[in-house]
Amino acid sequence: MGRPEKSQIAHALSFGEHFTVAINTMRIAVENRILKAMPNESGKIAIALVTGNKSHIPEKVQESLRKTGLAHILAISGLHMALVTLTVIWGVRLILVLIPALALRYPIKKWAVCAGFFSATNYLMLSGTGIATQRAWVMISVMLLAVLMDRRAITMRSVAISATIILLLNPQSLLSPGFQMSFAAVTALVAGYEILNKRRKQQAENTFVPVSQSLLVKGSNGLLGYFVGIATTSLIAGTATAFVAAWHFHQVAPFGLMANLLAMPIVSILIMPFVLFSVLLMPYGLEFIPLTSVSIGIKWVLEISTWVEELSPNGNTGLLPRYVIFIFAIFLISICVFKTRFRLFGFVPLVFLSFTMGNPNVPDVIVSENGRAIAIKTENEKLGLLFPRGSAFVQNIWLKA
Repeated sequence: MGRPEKSQIAHALSFGEHFTVAINTMRIAVENRILKAMPNESGKIAIALVTGNKSHIPEKVQESLRKTGLAHILAISGLHMALVTLTVIWGVRLILVLIPALALRYPIKKWAVCAGFFSATNYLMLSGTGIATQRAWVMISVMLLAVLMDRRAITMRSVAISATIILLLNPQSLLSPGFQMSFAAVTALVAGYEILNKRRKQQAENTFVPVSQSLLVKGSNGLLGYFVGIATTSLIAGTATAFVAAWHFHQVAPFGLMANLLAMPIVSILIMPFVLFSVLLMPYGLEFIPLTSVSIGIKWVLEISTWVEELSPNGNTGLLPRYVIFIFAIFLISICVFKTRFRLFGFVPLVFLSFTMGNPNVPDVIVSENGRAIAIKTENEKLGLLFPRGSAFVQNIWLKA
């Protein structure tokens, strides 16, 4: 191979290249600081939550999180972007409210939203600007812009605008599992909570609520509402993404609802806010303080994942017919977009699907998206891998099917 020699730069770096180098240098420095404070498995997962680098995480841990429906924790997407952005908005607004001269004269809510947008953009850069993170940034930016324009932030219109922007920038993402799962979950959640909020308002109008309640009753109701909200969110999002996951990855998480119900309060309260605090304290060398809480939280999440995995049955669905994803799309759009009882017609193709499920034919040739994995059908109706040492993750999905 020879002795390494320092190459000569053929041309001066552009501003964009300098910026990319600076961002990547900062990402590496952040990873080293986290590993120094948390030299264990928890530190490797914390790196994935901050910089999006999952290469340090053992495959056994990743597979456990996939089987229990907790793999979305590792991918920096809407959940992480929302937690970081809303934490910043809440913190800035709380500080500004304590200053009456500002709170009574200026739109401090919009100031806090601008700070949230700034933090979301910084998180996008720090995380490596992956496709899923870009998608989450676009969605959160559209919602923050709606707040600045005094419009409702979370509506089906916001989802449509976000999807349009992403498809204009990356048309090929329409066929990716990340795009399909993200928008299936978000669309279902927006539609589901619109229905729930409408019913809640109707019940509130017909229900007498005492003005004075004890602090214990208010706290109990708030805690109960929080866990009900997590359960409802996990149920809606899990149902909306189950078909997509089964079609792309041939795997579902039978006990995903239970795992998310146990793990998400830890992620929302103990992990992501303190991950944010650790990054903010890194310039002062104090990141080890909040990372202690992060380490405890990640350890608990991994224990939950291991426990649920031991209880969970095999979620392998095998190869599904090609039209499954199309029929599911019709079902999801019908029940989410239509506002009247006409949405019930969306269940018709779903019922039809249950009668047409069978053993689909194995494709003659399968080529991965990046072309690094290729499989052909052999005479005994099985797949033969042309490059066994290629993309192991993709090949395992194929063999599982």
